[in-house]
Amino acid sequence: MIIGETYRKIREGKGISISSLAGAEISKSQISRFELGETEISFFKLLYLLEKIGVTLEEFLLSCNNYQPSDFNTLIRLVQQAAYNQEIKSLLNMVSKEMELFRETKSHYHKLNAIFIESIIYGIDNTHQLSNQDTSYLTNYLFSVENWGYYEILILGNCCRAILPNLLFRYAKEALKKGKLYSSIPRNKQALVQLLLNSLLIMIENSLYEEALFLKQATKNILSNSTDFFEQTILLYLEGFFELKFHRNQKSILKIEDALKIFELFNKTLYKNYKDYYKKNIIILLQCGNSYFE
Repeated sequence: MIIGETYRKIREGKGISISSLAGAEISKSQISRFELGETEISFFKLLYLLEKIGVTLEEFLLSCNNYQPSDFNTLIRLVQQAAYNQEIKSLLNMVSKEMELFRETKSHYHKLNAIFIESIIYGIDNTHQLSNQDTSYLTNYLFSVENWGYYEILILGNCCRAILPNLLFRYAKEALKKGKLYSSIPRNKQALVQLLLNSLLIMIENSLYEEALFLKQATKNILSNSTDFFEQTILLYLEGFFELKFHRNQKSILKIEDALKIFELFNKTLYKNYKDYYKKNIIILLQCGNSYFE
């Protein structure tokens, strides 16, 4: 369906006339020709027309795609579902499909999608590591992009474990700079915060104090006037871990336990994941004695 035809159907469905839309920005004849597919209009005029009929750009694009999510959003949903159920075979099949599309189309996005899915598999089974070639492919792509949007930050946020900690910190700082232009978009902001939280955890694990301190403060600044409840709770958990690791403050375990209590009440999946991490990487290490803090 052409864009103009989609717009006409929405406009008529709302009972809005072309005459009521015309003005200094765009004439009645321009709107009519646009709807008939006889001419194109600028992006800014399209935004103006969408605003006049009370439709967001995201809603309009979904309408143009017959109310089906984009291929990438569909892929993300399938990956999340398979990862949640730890269906490694399904994830591997997705990798194979993306690589097949990459060979057919030569589009680097399919290659990056495959790397993204492989990193998800690595999070489930750490014997399935990204190759040096794939890691280089990802990093070369990221540094070739001037401004990072949702796609770039999401990919990096899910590949944190596959990148060396010092290099990951460099990328996280780049994400703060290159993703700034899009940070007012809720989805982009959420992806950026998730990347920072994942990176912060890895910095703490690897005893990189300055790097962890920087990421902790950067995340705290982003969330300072935010209603992102679960992200704030994850940060509380990581602040406790940070203080425990670097300041030998065993009372900070209370922050971790407070975060776990919140997860237990409101999100069972997050509770299970962070409780398991708590048992495997914090409590057991504490029981090993003060060598943990060396």
